[in-house]
Amino acid sequence: MEMLLQPVDDASAWTGPNLAQDESWIYHLTSAEVRDLEATLRKAIKEGLEPDLVRREDFELSVLGPTLSRIGQQIEFGRGLALVRGLPIQGHTVEALEIMFAGVVSHLGKLIVQNTRGTLIDRVTDLGLSYDGVTVRGYTTNAKLTPHCDSGDLAALYCVRQAKSGGVNNLASAMTIYNEILKYHPELLEALYLGFHYHLRGGGPPGEWANVTRHRVPIYSYFKGRLSCRYNKNMICKAAELPNFGPLTDEEQRAVDILAEIAMRPEIRLDVLLVPGELLLLNNNSVLHNRESFIDHSEPDRKRLLLRAWIHTPIARELEDKFADHYNTGAGQGPHVYGDSAE
Repeated sequence: MEMLLQPVDDASAWTGPNLAQDESWIYHLTSAEVRDLEATLRKAIKEGLEPDLVRREDFELSVLGPTLSRIGQQIEFGRGLALVRGLPIQGHTVEALEIMFAGVVSHLGKLIVQNTRGTLIDRVTDLGLSYDGVTVRGYTTNAKLTPHCDSGDLAALYCVRQAKSGGVNNLASAMTIYNEILKYHPELLEALYLGFHYHLRGGGPPGEWANVTRHRVPIYSYFKGRLSCRYNKNMICKAAELPNFGPLTDEEQRAVDILAEIAMRPEIRLDVLLVPGELLLLNNNSVLHNRESFIDHSEPDRKRLLLRAWIHTPIARELEDKFADHYNTGAGQGPHVYGDSAE
C-alpha cells in the first residue's frame, strides 16, 4: 500500500473561493456550436435514435466536438471539473433533451449503467421517497445529501428545470481535502488508504455479494503517480451495520467523518446552483459533490429535473483494481444489470 506523503500541488487542488474568482473552468457555447448541436439533434430525432443507444458516431459534432475534447482534457489533467453554459432548452421535449445530452457526453467517453435496470441516461428528480431507506438512492429524493463520488471517470449533470428553492450543488476538491488531512490528521491516512466495505443496495451480482463489496474499497489510492479518491459516507456507514462488517472503530469513524466535514467548509467548497441549459462535468476521481435539500414546485411539469450520466473516458488515469471495482462487477463497471424486474 503506497501512500502519498506530500501535498498535491497541481491544478486539481483548488478551493471554492479561488474558483469563484476564476471563471476559466466555465465554458460558454458559441452560436456556431449551438447551431451545430441543434442540427445534429434534429438529424438524430429524424433517425429515431433513443437516448440509451446514442453513440459518438451517431451524433457527429464538427464544431462543438473539438471543444468537448478540450474540456475532457482539462477535467482529467486540470482542475477536474467544468461548467458548460448555453445548451438549448426551449422548444424541446425532455425526450429530445435526453437524446441531445446523450450525444454531447458521448464525445467525452463511453456511458456506463447507473442502476440494475441498465439505465445509461437517468433522470434526477424527487419521487417522494425517503432517503432513510437503505435501498433508496438520494437522487430520487429532495433530501440533503452528503459529499460523495459517483461511478465512472466522469459524472455529468444537465439541468432541465430548477426547484422552487434550494438544491445547490456543493463541490470540493478531494485533493485539497487530502492536503488538509496530510497536514492536520496524518494519523488517519492508513485507514483512508485501507478503505471500507460499501453497501451496494442490491447493486452487486446475485448471491453473497449483492449488497456489500467483497473487498475494502480505498478512499484514497495512490497508483502510478496519481492520487485518486472514492468516497460515499452513507454507503460506508450502511455497510458497517451489516453482520460481520462492522461496527467501525473510533479511528475508522473519524476517518470517514473527516472528509465530509472538510468538504463542507466555506473556505474549501464551491457552491453551484445549476440553471436550465447548464451542464456540470465532474471528475469522480478528484472531486466530491453534494446537493442541498430543496423545495419543489407542485406541478409535475415544473418539478426539478436534471439528466445524469456516468462516463468512462479513454484518457482516464489507471486505477488500482480494488479501488476501481466498487460494485463487484469488475474494474470501472456500474451495478449488475438484472433487467426491468429489478428493484
